[in-house]
Amino acid sequence: MVVGYNEALTRLLCRAPYYGALSSLVRVRESQSIQVAAITSAGTLLVGPGWAGLTPLEMEAVIEHEYQHLLRDHYTRLTGWEPQIANIAGDIVINETIIGLPNGCA
Repeated sequence: MVVGYNEALTRLLCRAPYYGALSSLVRVRESQSIQVAAITSAGTLLVGPGWAGLTPLEMEAVIEHEYQHLLRDHYTRLTGWEPQIANIAGDIVINETIIGLPNGCA
């Protein structure tokens, strides 16, 4: 299991219980191919080596950020866009609503 994930998810669900149904569907997997975290269209949360350097509040914020990609249906709605531009556009919209994200989040 990914260190700190369950604790961060518990804090998120205490603050925002509406993420509960989604959290029961998301699977978490460690990955060396990404820096901190990413979520697939199938709902797999990939957690990279940078995750271990996050504070508990940052972990909670990153989980919320990744869940928002699914809730906002970015994988369907941004189809046809250049993938990097679509991801940046999605990140900008999401990040405006989340407190506690690590510095340098796109």
